[in-house]
Amino acid sequence: MLSFNSSAKHFLLDGAPIELSPEELTEMNSMRWWHQIPFAPGVKSNGFSDGVRHISDYLLDEVDFKGKSVADIGCWDGFQLFFAEAHGARKVVGIDDLSQRHSGDNAREFAKRKLQSEVEFLDSNVYHLSPATHGAYDMVMMFGVIYHLVYPMLGIEKACSIARNEILFATHYIESKPEVPPFCILYENGELEGDMSNWSGPNLAWLEAALAIQGFEIVKAHRYFNDRITIHAKRVENQHTQNSRLNTVRDTTMIEEFRSRMEASS
Repeated sequence: MLSFNSSAKHFLLDGAPIELSPEELTEMNSMRWWHQIPFAPGVKSNGFSDGVRHISDYLLDEVDFKGKSVADIGCWDGFQLFFAEAHGARKVVGIDDLSQRHSGDNAREFAKRKLQSEVEFLDSNVYHLSPATHGAYDMVMMFGVIYHLVYPMLGIEKACSIARNEILFATHYIESKPEVPPFCILYENGELEGDMSNWSGPNLAWLEAALAIQGFEIVKAHRYFNDRITIHAKRVENQHTQNSRLNTVRDTTMIEEFRSRMEASS
């Protein structure tokens, strides 16, 4: 029988408020948040990203989470994980690189505590993911990560390696005509929104090809804003996915050595 976390269920399904003391309100407002997480009518964390607004953007309202194990790569404060948990996910794990988090992990731990959530958090770089170390999950989510990757193909490979059945991600992309072959733009000097942490701009054909190499097929692509797209893909059964061309990039040691040489020469 599926069990729902009572607080998380009320918070995201029924809208019942979570009680916060004056001291807790002060604590919450003193933290640096990425997600706006509502705890009660008119009371939410002061983050940049409106989690509720993105529910439909990210196709979260169309996904069946019941009974599934779910991981979220680049989870930040955990809104999507709390949503999955509230909607019946049996296990939820957030994976994020704490060295890249300007706010640390206090905010997400606050939210976890107040929502009485059972979400687990792991500290890892996406390039280091492996099922042996980090586990495998029925569904993997990854929102707002791919365009930050210097090596987007490797990032997708690593994300797919821990996904048993489904992967759901949202990213910046370049719109192109259907006949245009796969390509991925490199943003060398912050050309995307003036943000030097933005590196990659794939088109839909590139995303489709990258997933196909890993044995996944897109079942839905949803465009939102002018240059954002959400992809829901499922693993294709009995498809051979071990592409020998990827063997040269599977060794992350080689990548670290290359990065070190580049930094030394700059």
